[in-house]
Amino acid sequence: MRQSLAVLMLGLSALALSGCTSQLQPDLPPTPTSTSTELQPTPSGAPLPTKTAAPEASTMVIGGGAVTVRDGSNAVLATFHYDHDAQEAIAYLQALFGPANETGSAGGYESPPATYYDWGGFRLTDQSIGGSDPYWPDFYLQVTVESLDGVHIEAVGGPAIGWPTTKVESMFPDDVAHLSSGTPGIETSWVRVDPVPAAPIAGTDTTGWNLAVAVISDASDSVTKLWAPLANYGV
Repeated sequence: MRQSLAVLMLGLSALALSGCTSQLQPDLPPTPTSTSTELQPTPSGAPLPTKTAAPEASTMVIGGGAVTVRDGSNAVLATFHYDHDAQEAIAYLQALFGPANETGSAGGYESPPATYYDWGGFRLTDQSIGGSDPYWPDFYLQVTVESLDGVHIEAVGGPAIGWPTTKVESMFPDDVAHLSSGTPGIETSWVRVDPVPAAPIAGTDTTGWNLAVAVISDASDSVTKLWAPLANYGV
């Protein structure tokens, strides 16, 4: 059975990660002329390192409630929940991928002011209102690349950019919706993956409300975007 997609797309003026963090250490080369463990000063004029996250980061898994970074043995290095402070996730990502391209939005009628952090196909949207209301996660993720700086990016269960649409739909047949692309006769496929219950709201019946990862395919018949969290608030 296919469910109709009831979504409330919040805090994004254009289709636009605290749980725990791992301590980040720079990967410095050994000094050949000394056996001391003290760090040697950077030679004058030498470029400073722009990435300091643990080099063993291998995979980023985007879930309905959080994003997790794992190493090559699948051990968890860090987890960031969307309803926690975005700044810890941003600091980790800056160390992992380098400085982000930072832009902002003043917001609109249904979208609060936000700051966008972009790393070439990977966007974190930090909402100014996030965390102050159960409706509003503190940050969102939008991904349009399969990997970034050697880190593979996927949704829970495996779907990643470039996967055939039919493969994703066959894995989650009860969570598929086809929406208009804006071009007559062409639809997009939206598959909601890893739904997690939404936070309770006093005085409101939130039965069935959840957050999930949207695995989106366009007319090319392959996955083109991962978007999380995507809310189903029973609209």
